[in-house]
Amino acid sequence: MNMDFSNPYQEETIGKEADLTFLTEDDWLRDTAVSDWIDQYRGRWYVTMVYASIHDPLKLVCVALGDYPTSRKATLYANIFKRGI
Repeated sequence: MNMDFSNPYQEETIGKEADLTFLTEDDWLRDTAVSDWIDQYRGRWYVTMVYASIHDPLKLVCVALGDYPTSRKATLYANIFKRGI
């Protein structure tokens, strides 16, 4: 299998069933600290939300929201998702 690791935002990956357990065991997501990570790659701004448990800081979920044309728009969407709207 030949994989190209030059693009960190590859969408063509096969997930495992264990990757989706946070959807069924989601009670811990109610008590989380929410942070955003905004990164520029090839002229686009990528937004990733990080949800970390306040009881166990090593338990976290990173969710890629998408890419936006400007930093301002990426920050706007990150703030909207932080508030839970």
